[in-house]
Amino acid sequence: MLYFGDTVGIRPAARLGMDGGQIFRQGGIPDVLNVLYYFAAVSVIGAAVCIYDKQAARRDWRRVPERTLFFWALVGGGPGVYLTMLLIRHKTLHRSFMWGIPAIMILQIAILVGIYNILYSRGLS
Repeated sequence: MLYFGDTVGIRPAARLGMDGGQIFRQGGIPDVLNVLYYFAAVSVIGAAVCIYDKQAARRDWRRVPERTLFFWALVGGGPGVYLTMLLIRHKTLHRSFMWGIPAIMILQIAILVGIYNILYSRGLS
């Protein structure tokens, strides 16, 4: 059962006697370095999945579904998936990948910039 209020954090910062801005200013979560580590890790995983799919295509193994590659791009692994596709020439003739993955990355960058601007305008970063 899930409880809200004083026992489970609707406002954990308020219980600590801080406003939300103090958490960000103290280097709390989300810390920029942690976000970069996340994107790097997800990009490596996406690249590994792409490399596996290329090997599976060559060796007639079970293939990775295209939606799985798009999933890794959507959760932040777009740079790794896209660069790997270009480097190993995998799915480069598929328009959905050559246009879709960069579109996902542009949308993610726009969202991150928007979040940063909102936090910055409120003095939280």
